[in-house]
Amino acid sequence: MDDILTESLQIHRKAEMLLRDFRIVELWESMGAEVRFVGSFRSNLMMDKDIDLHVYTGELDAAGTLAALAPLFGDPRVQRSTFIDGAATDEHCLEWHLALKDDDGETWTLDMIQILAGSALDGFFEETAEAVRRAVTPEMRLAILKLKKAASAGNTICGIEFYKAVIEDHVQTWEEFLNWRKSNPVGSLFYWRPKENCHGGWSGADEEREPEYPVSRIPCEIFSLREHPEMLECFIGYFSSRWGREVLYRDCMTASVETDSPLPQWFLAVSPEGEIAGGAGLIPNDFISRMDLVPWLCALHVEESCRHRGLAGEIIQYASACAEFLGYRNLYCCTDHTGFYERYGFEFIGTGYHPWDETSRIYRRSL
Repeated sequence: MDDILTESLQIHRKAEMLLRDFRIVELWESMGAEVRFVGSFRSNLMMDKDIDLHVYTGELDAAGTLAALAPLFGDPRVQRSTFIDGAATDEHCLEWHLALKDDDGETWTLDMIQILAGSALDGFFEETAEAVRRAVTPEMRLAILKLKKAASAGNTICGIEFYKAVIEDHVQTWEEFLNWRKSNPVGSLFYWRPKENCHGGWSGADEEREPEYPVSRIPCEIFSLREHPEMLECFIGYFSSRWGREVLYRDCMTASVETDSPLPQWFLAVSPEGEIAGGAGLIPNDFISRMDLVPWLCALHVEESCRHRGLAGEIIQYASACAEFLGYRNLYCCTDHTGFYERYGFEFIGTGYHPWDETSRIYRRSL
């Protein structure tokens, strides 16, 4: 994986952890609000420690919101908060801007825009973020992230500028981007969205993908072995205890933390108490005849006490996001189950054959 893609993925994972740690979604939903993520977090194009979300409520009651979010505003890790009352404006919104410090001492910006449900802006920015996410090819993603990385901290550049410049106008270098900005004022981009089939000049046209909502509703953190090689023995012990063949997992996982190859990847979901709740892998082939299909979700397992709480879907989503960052357009799995993987966006595409003279159903999930 390119270093900048790895950096972006790590920022996104830290953002998920921050949202869970501060209970952002849970606090808003306690007052009956609907939370939707927007911006680079939703589009999987993060390079800054900046999280944007829109919150929809039936009324704009600042006092009621303050009461619901009291645990957040009272947290000593909140370094700064700003409130803007725009209830009487055409936007019909309240703005809550926070600076939060994470466990590593790094400062994050959290912009929460509380919008009146049913108003003109209801869903507008979410649809833009989804259109960007669907349009971006691996080549575009890399170009966008490189431009964001090149922008200095003092530059005030809206994400939509990067997206239009790269997706529609094929800008790839910082110099090209600066020249592009001269004829594309940000005020002219408010209603811009990628056009359907807008990949002219780029390879890897995308397929339609379902919206993703990466924040878990259960208090588990998902660890990647690539990012946490110190957990190697823990990974080997868990997967071999659930699936057998310890020598196979030891050899595979030990090599995976040393290789430059993007695959395999291994994931574990761990509870706040340090208990492993489940895990899965992302591999080039799952001992199946369809060698032309890559990558494969494998060894998915959720502990019985943690089932029926959405954890399997969360692990699948994590693996899917990883595969997408690696540039893959589809995720595959082989199984004997029917009716399970369909719930997570997989579709049955045929039968595959194993070396031990058995068959499995093959499923595909578009990313």
